[in-house]
Amino acid sequence: MSSRIKQRRLELGLTQEQVAAAANTTKATIMKLERGQMQLTARWLEKLALALQCAPSALLPLTAATGIPLRG
Repeated sequence: MSSRIKQRRLELGLTQEQVAAAANTTKATIMKLERGQMQLTARWLEKLALALQCAPSALLPLTAATGIPLRG
């Protein structure tokens, strides 16, 4: 299942390279964040939310039962 980051990126029609440039990082980092191979910290949430033009909470994973974003 795709991550919320990837879902939002695709909604906007952006490539991983474009998101990486907007977040001042690399494509490899975006790939790791989308796959859950890298911890999604508050810093990354802020950077990605700006790059993806959304609220940070929109990028948090949802619980299967409630649809409410998980909090770390």
